[in-house]
Amino acid sequence: MHRKGAMAGVFSVCGNVKMVGRAVTVQTIAGDWAKPVEAIDVAKKHEVLVINNDGATDVAPWGSLRPGAVKRRGLPGLSLTVPSGTWMIYGQ
Repeated sequence: MHRKGAMAGVFSVCGNVKMVGRAVTVQTIAGDWAKPVEAIDVAKKHEVLVINNDGATDVAPWGSLRPGAVKRRGLPGLSLTVPSGTWMIYGQ
């Protein structure tokens, strides 16, 4: 990263929380939920999911049941990258 930062504009949509951990990166096509589900299965405890939604803002690769699966796996959170920035949508 050469001190330039890798993810600008990160903000939480679930309150004043922070997360840290090794990243498990996921590249999806817009709205593809299969890859994020696979990533939950691959990720180890304390790893953070980082999902690139192929630039889409009108369709999500994430549903309402996924945060529970992330929590049960012991992952500190997930970030979803969209054109307007990176949203941290779950954090412990």
